Amino acid sequence: MTQELKSRLHAAIGRAISRQQGSFSGADIAAAVKRLDADLWDEAREVLATEKLIAIATSTMRGPLQQINSSQLALAGFEDIPKYIRAGKRWIEIRDANSQELQEFADWYRTRLDKAAERVKRDRRIVADIERLARIVKRYERQAPGITLGTVLEMREVKQELAQLRA
Repeated sequence: MTQELKSRLHAAIGRAISRQQGSFSGADIAAAVKRLDADLWDEAREVLATEKLIAIATSTMRGPLQQINSSQLALAGFEDIPKYIRAGKRWIEIRDANSQELQEFADWYRTRLDKAAERVKRDRRIVADIERLARIVKRYERQAPGITLGTVLEMREVKQELAQLRA
């Protein structure tokens, strides 16, 4: 996909999101983009379908990295090793890999593990923050059942402004 097409899609998605009221799903946004910018949708459809097909194929190949199945290398002591590895942008059968390709895959896998560890740290912070917000909203629910986070934040902001005026 060209950067220009990607930028136009992002802009259309942004416009669709800004028009949403209440809760919505990704499917709602996609439907809005298709409805609001039919020409863009016609232009992007084939590119998006091809990219999705590539992603499905890649995911299918990557599957053995996450689960033990018949796609694993049948070699005693190496049961967890995938039958196919990624070398550059290509998948090759591990039996056909040379030392450089094996090292390239090992380097890629190590980077993947490092990124996963970073994501886990970030995700733990996000969960803690969301739980903290839930506790704050729960305190306000005693007086106003069903109150939203947005309303709580507005109330807290007004409370801070009043405190500053009194000071």
